[in-house]
Amino acid sequence: MSTTTISHILSPYKLTESLASRTRQLSCLELIESYFEQGMTVPSEVDLGGCMGYEWRARIAELPDALIHSLSQHIIPALKGCRLQAGDAASSYGEMRQFVDRAQGVIEYCEGQKKTIVKAFRQRPSKKTQVDALVSAQSLLRDMVMLLEDMHCVAVKCEERACEQTLPTV
Repeated sequence: MSTTTISHILSPYKLTESLASRTRQLSCLELIESYFEQGMTVPSEVDLGGCMGYEWRARIAELPDALIHSLSQHIIPALKGCRLQAGDAASSYGEMRQFVDRAQGVIEYCEGQKKTIVKAFRQRPSKKTQVDALVSAQSLLRDMVMLLEDMHCVAVKCEERACEQTLPTV
């Protein structure tokens, strides 16, 4: 790769964008949970902040695969690219390796929770089954948000270091 900084591969801007999207999804799930806690069904015409009431079940059912795709197709390759660029810096290599391992862990967790989540939306699921799926989806998103927050902090630090290295010396 021709770039020399993490920011070109895994930019704080892109991580902020992804983090905002996942946080919005989490807020949407919390709103759905509040309907359940009040003993209400989610009205189909209500805007949940990430989807409409009529599409929340499909969105939750798609969530594990969407997170797996995001991690395996975008985040892990970017992390591996950053790791390769870290070169001699053992701490950078170790940091990136930890993020790759954490991302792999989130993928495995998604795979494990997928059955619970998908089961909740076949035919006529019980309220308990739907709540279990909602809790599983929230847990997946919280793990993803924590990973993205930590990655964002590292990307910002790397970008700052890269800027310091490119400043002209006086």
